[in-house]
Amino acid sequence: MRADTFKQWLEKQGCRFDEHSHDRGQGHAGAVAKFEGKESVLPLTGTHQDLDGEDVRRVVEELGLDMTKLPGSQDTETEKYRHGSKSRG
Repeated sequence: MRADTFKQWLEKQGCRFDEHSHDRGQGHAGAVAKFEGKESVLPLTGTHQDLDGEDVRRVVEELGLDMTKLPGSQDTETEKYRHGSKSRG
């Protein structure tokens, strides 16, 4: 799933975002998604880049959202993400 598509979906679910601060050399920058008192850190990638399926699943689970409501949840690409597959092919 593309990063921009995932972020838009999270916004439609009612999530808000804060910048995730980190020190140089402490990993990649991210954004903190917040929903109903829960938080999860999204890795910041280019908006047109695909996110790792594990990251998508982790964020959705940490926020307590419904995986079946992800965009395109009926297609095989999203099924891979829902089941945590890192492979795209």
